[in-house]
Amino acid sequence: LEVRRGLAADGSAGDRLDLVRTLLDVGQARKTTGDPSGALAAMDEARAEAAGLAATGTTAAVDGELARCLNDIGIVY
Repeated sequence: LEVRRGLAADGSAGDRLDLVRTLLDVGQARKTTGDPSGALAAMDEARAEAAGLAATGTTAAVDGELARCLNDIGIVY
């Protein structure tokens, strides 16, 4: 996760989208292991990153990941 954050720090849209996907995977793992607050933290970080990407010019991939973020957060709640 820290490697993904480091790669995303340079601002590359592809690296930032990879970070979103990784955070969602971490959130799912935390949910599965009984850590809903940790899951929500990871998913909310993913949502914020995806929303930031969407604000700079959205693509179908960004829209899809933002929708996945919101869906996953809703499931945990």
